Amino acid sequence: MKSYTKQKIYSKSSGINFVGVFKDLTCAGNEELKIFMDCEDSRPTTKTEDWTGDSYADRNKNLTLKFCIVPNNFVKTNYDYAILNLTSNVPNSTIRIDRYFDNQDRKNANNSTINGSLTQGWKGYTLLSGGNYQLSWIMYQKTNSSQALPSFNMSYGVLGRFGTNKYNKGYILSDDEDSRNANRCDVYNYSSSGIKTLLPIGSQRSSILRNMMTEGRNTKLYLSKVN
Repeated sequence: MKSYTKQKIYSKSSGINFVGVFKDLTCAGNEELKIFMDCEDSRPTTKTEDWTGDSYADRNKNLTLKFCIVPNNFVKTNYDYAILNLTSNVPNSTIRIDRYFDNQDRKNANNSTINGSLTQGWKGYTLLSGGNYQLSWIMYQKTNSSQALPSFNMSYGVLGRFGTNKYNKGYILSDDEDSRNANRCDVYNYSSSGIKTLLPIGSQRSSILRNMMTEGRNTKLYLSKVN
């Protein structure tokens, strides 16, 4: 019999917005979200390169992404970065990036757990059900602020390319489904008053994604470590 974890309400109704950061060694008492994505089986190229925390590609070229669930205490700093969105409450003056992964079609084995118990469904704009997953990200664009990212008493990772060497930056490459590939990436700008605008394909959208991920028939996620 499958065991499903009792779902925490990751929303403003509890007074806290929760997000995911890439796990590195420990979650320091925070809950762990583990996402297994069944990637393309035919001539697979799925891999990780340099620092990717506890996330990895296995011998079958499938991905396990590990996150720590933490309060959204994040602010803009002097580089671009993004965190996994687990609520429908997107902060004003941020960017929301929804990346839909067309995972392996045949005998798909996608699954997700929180602290070892199965979890599924929508987590805000992140979808963890079925044979294709959607990971939604909140991006904070760089500014002149000197504020630092929160520590949470642990090292962790975020999307971004601000790391300086192979020990604090890397990437995850997902070889997505070859047949009738349906990958999609939607980028939304949230104004200072919370007005949401879907950004069309163009230079503004490209500059936003450049330090976060590549899009197309496969997906590359850029990671940097936060100490």
